[in-house]
Amino acid sequence: MIFGNWEVTDFGIIGLGKLEGVKINSDQLLDKRQEQLYDWLIHIAEKGNVTELNVYEFNAAFVYALSFFNIDIPSELSFSKTFEKQIKIVFEKTHDIEFEGGLLDVDN
Repeated sequence: MIFGNWEVTDFGIIGLGKLEGVKINSDQLLDKRQEQLYDWLIHIAEKGNVTELNVYEFNAAFVYALSFFNIDIPSELSFSKTFEKQIKIVFEKTHDIEFEGGLLDVDN
């Protein structure tokens, strides 16, 4: 299944096009960082050559892959905390300013 520049295969998630070379084995999907964060969702957001759209496409591929590989989601990992951190990273990359907490008000 393809999600923009990401493909979920029998191996795991692989990058396509300009993201070729990114290969995440299915047994690495639950790698974690401090604070209950999914490592790959943060790592992809931090990459310099990844756009905001690439990040959101990766999120879809990631969630799809968890289901595709029948991976149980551990209670110690938090999608909400991970996405809050990810949004902050993407916002700061795309707006070249520091994001100061809270949800973004997209109407202003």
